[in-house]
Amino acid sequence: MNNVLPTLTLDGYLDSVEIMMTKLFEYFVTSEYSQTKLFYTNISSLPYLVRDAGPDLDKLEDSVKETLTKLYSRFWNNVTVFVNVKDKKISSTKHKTIIDIDIEVIHNNRTYTLNKSAEVTDNKVRKLDKKIDYFLGA
Repeated sequence: MNNVLPTLTLDGYLDSVEIMMTKLFEYFVTSEYSQTKLFYTNISSLPYLVRDAGPDLDKLEDSVKETLTKLYSRFWNNVTVFVNVKDKKISSTKHKTIIDIDIEVIHNNRTYTLNKSAEVTDNKVRKLDKKIDYFLGA
């Protein structure tokens, strides 16, 4: 299992579980599926999943869970992802989609949990909220 995350910043290689989990999620939110031809089918991209699912909230929920499980499993063996997608009406013509995401990994017999919430309007990720991140030993 690869327990370091290479970056394109001055940070170089990351090896802290908490920072790796957060950085992987940031990459997931900001990556675009079409940003590379070499790894075209291996990009984990929330904006792409939102566009691909369209109004199908069940498809969005399933694809976010599957994609994040695959992404985090590249770094840890024990990964559990919980996703809850709900639609919220803003006005008679507008709505927003809220995606709540909880990611748990077990590393060296410790459980680490990352909790995030994303808001989608007009098929675009508009807002990302930190719910509560906690990194506690089990």
